[in-house]
Amino acid sequence: MGNVIQGFGDIKRGASYLVSHNSLFKYLIIPTLINLILFIVLGYLMIKFYGDLFILITKPLAGLAVMGDSWWIHILSGLMWLLQGLLHLLLGLVLMIVLVVSMLFISQVINGPFYDWISEAVEKQERGLEAVAFSFGRLIHDISRMIKMELMKLIFFVIVPLFLLLINFVPLIGSLIYTILANLFVAWDMGFNYVSYPMSRKLIPFREQLRFGVKNKFRLIGFGIPLMIPFFNLLFAPLFVVGGTLLYLDTLKDQTS
Repeated sequence: MGNVIQGFGDIKRGASYLVSHNSLFKYLIIPTLINLILFIVLGYLMIKFYGDLFILITKPLAGLAVMGDSWWIHILSGLMWLLQGLLHLLLGLVLMIVLVVSMLFISQVINGPFYDWISEAVEKQERGLEAVAFSFGRLIHDISRMIKMELMKLIFFVIVPLFLLLINFVPLIGSLIYTILANLFVAWDMGFNYVSYPMSRKLIPFREQLRFGVKNKFRLIGFGIPLMIPFFNLLFAPLFVVGGTLLYLDTLKDQTS
């Protein structure tokens, strides 16, 4: 529990660090604008095509309409109305998940180099390192590296929950255990995502990054819990990049002390 609370503290440290180091704000403008544009465009597309998708999905139900005045027909009509309402809710949830995942992936790929530079600027100030100068060649290289890394994260993020689904088959307590473990994994994964920037920048292999994530799992869970709020990570991503970098640097100090 102490490590989880420490993870929460890293969020506050990231916010305080941003406030006290105004020079970092120049790195925030572009990724913040990109996230805002992504939110508006994908949200518009979801609203625009929601009706068409719902009609497409419920089209097979159109032939099931019943007519008449019998009492059982009224009950059946009510059940059909309830089914449509459940389909509306389910489709809305699925589209929301698709929207969030799509925004996260696109945002991480496009903004990855900018998040790298934020992380690098923090490490430079904390450890006195010289930052690499901006160049378009570096930008293209960072984007290609970021696509590969984000695809690996996405695959890992999908495979683990699929394995966790097997826990649902455990009688009586399977669903409860699955719900707890799935939420803990999501929190951990969200926290790990922002701590991986300084490691990716140092070209640390993904397997080594995962080893770091497992070793510091409870701290990353505390760090990632607020990121489970939809769109929270898009609005405050730079803050978590700073906090994640400080968290990573802290672990390096602990290892060398």
